[in-house]
Amino acid sequence: GRKIIDDLIEGRTDIEGLTKHYHGKIKVGKEEFKRVLQGRLTAPHQFMLRMMKESISDKEKLIEKIEKQIDEQAKRYAIEIELLQTIPGLAFDSAVSIISEIGAEMKQFSSEQHLSSWAGMSPGNNESGGKKKFKNHSREQTPAGNQAECARGASRKKDGYLRQKYYSLLPRRGKKKAIVAIGHKIIIAANHVIKNKEAYKEPQIQESPKRKLKQVNRLIDRLNELGFVVKQLEFQAT
Repeated sequence: GRKIIDDLIEGRTDIEGLTKHYHGKIKVGKEEFKRVLQGRLTAPHQFMLRMMKESISDKEKLIEKIEKQIDEQAKRYAIEIELLQTIPGLAFDSAVSIISEIGAEMKQFSSEQHLSSWAGMSPGNNESGGKKKFKNHSREQTPAGNQAECARGASRKKDGYLRQKYYSLLPRRGKKKAIVAIGHKIIIAANHVIKNKEAYKEPQIQESPKRKLKQVNRLIDRLNELGFVVKQLEFQAT
């Protein structure tokens, strides 16, 4: 994209010349790409493109300075940040975000439930007048937004406890509430990791025959709803 803008600023508007910047990651086809490039480019257009490019460049320099400052401040909490990254779904940026929001001392929170509620990841946080409301945290720059993103990452970790928990909740609660539930578990785990200064210990995955049977029968119900005729299974103790 930037190479095309650079060419346009310099007055190079030949379609075939601009098409050389086309690559496989561009979502539209090559012919559509050529069609979009057709048009009239005037001197004021070039001026505005130049101004926008300079503005983007200035902002990138500011971002670079801010990131260097964050990295410098994060050195004070290197141990906590490293330990937090042992929790599935948490990378360096997520760990830094948690430390920046809740600190490295847990004394200000009377309990892990208090922390979870403050972070907006407690079940029932958005309940009022007997009605439950769900707020989409995934795009928010808040503790809840950060935990929602971490929960999505944890749900993709193969053979992990949090992934299994997410998929066990998914049919009953739906995607959004399952994400909140996993986010709740992550913030509780973060509390223990920071408080005890020890790496995350993933709970052992215990397969319950009765739970597996419930999952199978739930899927059978879904098949029956779709018009198939499948009999329910019964639990048999061994």
